[in-house]
Amino acid sequence: MPRKQKSPQQKKQLQLKKDHFTFTNAPHAFRRNWKKKKAKVNRQYRRKSDQILATAKPQITSSEAEALVGDVTSAHVENSISKKRLRKRGTVLLGEKIKIKSRIRREKVGRRVASRRKSDQIVANAVTTLMTLEGDELIQVVVRIAKAVQGGDPIEWARLYRSQDPIDRAVFFVEQIERGDWTLSEALRRDQDLRETFRAWVANANRILAKQARPSQRKLQQKIATGKKVKAVLRQNRGA
Repeated sequence: MPRKQKSPQQKKQLQLKKDHFTFTNAPHAFRRNWKKKKAKVNRQYRRKSDQILATAKPQITSSEAEALVGDVTSAHVENSISKKRLRKRGTVLLGEKIKIKSRIRREKVGRRVASRRKSDQIVANAVTTLMTLEGDELIQVVVRIAKAVQGGDPIEWARLYRSQDPIDRAVFFVEQIERGDWTLSEALRRDQDLRETFRAWVANANRILAKQARPSQRKLQQKIATGKKVKAVLRQNRGA
């Protein structure tokens, strides 16, 4: 009895229900690569075990150390070494794969626009917060920004990163701009008014920092001048 010929639509429906696929990079090389992965993990485990045994008994081999120490060595190795766990990615039907890829494609739509809106909002909030500062509060924030830009305090950086306080967010914004954050810099370029406002604020902040540095520079210059005078007096006394 001749086999009934299927239409292209029927063939496609069979493919969607019977064909299986995986999301690995090289699905056809899985059988070959899986053996290599298992062998590599086992080699790493044996190498670490030999290192621990050799450290425990440096004058003997690993096999002799295991024979001498026995259960203690096995417990020591088991507690000290964690064997890497290999994971397999399961297969899915062709129809399920198409649904998953379609859902991922839909989720990606508008992602760049949403990212730009978020960056624009961050820049607007930070610049607005900076422009509302006056007097001693402005000086304190400028000094904090100078310290943050200089770096060296990872705990403070982490606190600023997690903080939701408007002033902390503004300090973190300026620190990121100084370090060359591309998304925030592009957000500033898109809004020319905010860009000019931020430039004016930065110029004012630089003037404040220069004014704050003058007393310390004056003290340093006085200290250097005093040291020179003392050295000159000592030379005169030695010559006399």
